[in-house]
Formats: sequence, C-alpha cells, structure tokens
Amino acid sequence: MARKIQNILFLFFLAFQSSFYGQKVVDLSGIETREKRYQIKYIDSIAFLCTDTVYREYLQCKKIAKNEPAKAVLSLLDKKVNFVVKNIAKSNSKNEKVVLWQIYNMGYIIQTNKGSIGVDIHCRDAIRFAKHIDALLITHAHFDHYRNDLIDEMKRLNKPIISNWVENTYKTDTVRTYTIGNFNITTQLGNHYFWKKESNNDILMFEIETNGVKILHTGDNSSVEKLVGYKNIDIFILHHDIIKSLPTAVNIVQPKLTVLSHIMELSHPRTANGYRWTYAHALKKSKLIPDANNVMLFWGEWIQIK
Repeated sequence: MARKIQNILFLFFLAFQSSFYGQKVVDLSGIETREKRYQIKYIDSIAFLCTDTVYREYLQCKKIAKNEPAKAVLSLLDKKVNFVVKNIAKSNSKNEKVVLWQIYNMGYIIQTNKGSIGVDIHCRDAIRFAKHIDALLITHAHFDHYRNDLIDEMKRLNKPIISNWVENTYKTDTVRTYTIGNFNITTQLGNHYFWKKESNNDILMFEIETNGVKILHTGDNSSVEKLVGYKNIDIFILHHDIIKSLPTAVNIVQPKLTVLSHIMELSHPRTANGYRWTYAHALKKSKLIPDANNVMLFWGEWIQIK
C-alpha cells in the first residue's frame, strides 16, 4: 500500500514539477486558484513522506534509495537548488534591479548588478554558493540556518560572515552597520522565543540596503516589539508562524511586500509539535494580514524588485 501511494505521488511529481520549476512566484494574495491548491497539497503530501532523519542523511550526500518514499521531494529540492546555482551568475549582470532568490527555508540570496549577499543558506552542497556571494549573513546558530561547508569555504576565500557566533572579524552581538560592496547591512537584535527570558537578543536581524531597495530579514525573531523603528522597508522576510502576531508585525514594519518564510523545514520532525509548518498552513496564516500584498516563494523561485 505504501509503495502504491509513493508511485501515485511520484506521478503527481512529474505532472507538477514543470509548473513549479522556474521563476514563478506563488502569490498568496487570497486568490486561491484550483491549480494553486493542487500544487500546495501536492508539495505538502510528498514532503510528509520525508522524515527528518532521511533529510539529514540526504544533506550528507548519501545516495537516496530508489524505493525511498522521500525521493520525490528530495529530487525536487535538488532540482530547485541546482537551478539557482546554474542561473544566479548570469541573471542580473546588466541592470540595476534587485533580485531576491529563495533557496530553502529562511535561505535567500539578494543579488544586484554589482554583487550578491546570502542569508541563512541551508541546503545540500551549499559550498557551491561561496563563489557567487560577497558575504554570508547568519541570523543564529540553529542547524536549519547554515551549513558548515559554506562557512568553511567563505573563510577560505576570506569573505565576510556576519553572525553572532562564527569566529571572524565580522562576528557581532550588537547593533552595527557594515558596508560590503554596494550593500549597507545593519544588524539589530531579535528574540527567537519571546516567551523565554534567556532568548532575549539571541539572534541577529538584518536590514540590507542596496540600489535604493531596503530588505529586512528577521530570521526566527518572534518579538513584535523588536520591529519598532524600521521605516521604508520594501521587502519584509519573516518567520510566518513563530512571530507573536503576524498582523501586528506587518502593521509595524509596513513593507511594500511581505515574504512569508520558514515553511516545510524537512529537518524538523513530522509530529504535530515538530514545527514542520506546511504550505497550506502558511497560506492560512497569510489571510491574517490585512494588506494582501504578500507572497510565499517556493524553492528556486525569484522576484525582481524596483
């Protein structure tokens, strides 16, 4: 029975991978088309077949068995990441638009015609991105927000790593501003768990300004109070669920576009309290935002800004 279900889901994989593969934006403005519902249901279904143990083995580049139920979703993830690696070097070399690439989970690359910045990149063979980014920003030291191979390669290439834990000249646990190429990066302190005193100021949030565009990436910050003071934000990237109040957060920041993130993290357990939020869950949360101008990017998708 399990094998039959796997085969059925793989057929859906073949049918829908073309519609997900490429540069489309999954628009969560409240218009739920039939195709969109099917796509979300499909991704959630095949992702549920992947245990956190299998995903961690996959990260170590172990070969995926042909009869492994998680093969469909891991193959799809591979294709998406490979697409970014293949296209990022040539996608934005001639114009001044800012391109935001979604890699996986909270992982993004912000690209201009003069350089690129990576934030919370986590994927198999993340080392491949080292030559394409000028700096790596890491919000905090949780497993799903970094990869050691990328950190080591950035160090070898003598490229900046801004975090509160990686030992290098850019390590910081305070509010600071850095200029790296045509990027101005300001760190602020956030709280991963607003209900825990020991979590106060335990993560970094990044305001990134380049080519006249401001992007705010708050990682796993859960505190809405930490968002007070931000102005003229074009893109607001935040954890869609852990934030104390999604509507309040968006109302405080008032961005032109909200990007809901930390969705379908495969390293998290599949249990009810395992914090593996589905795309369907994120879609439901998006309806809490008064302003419908919000999106959810799927792996390998990108948007142009400005």
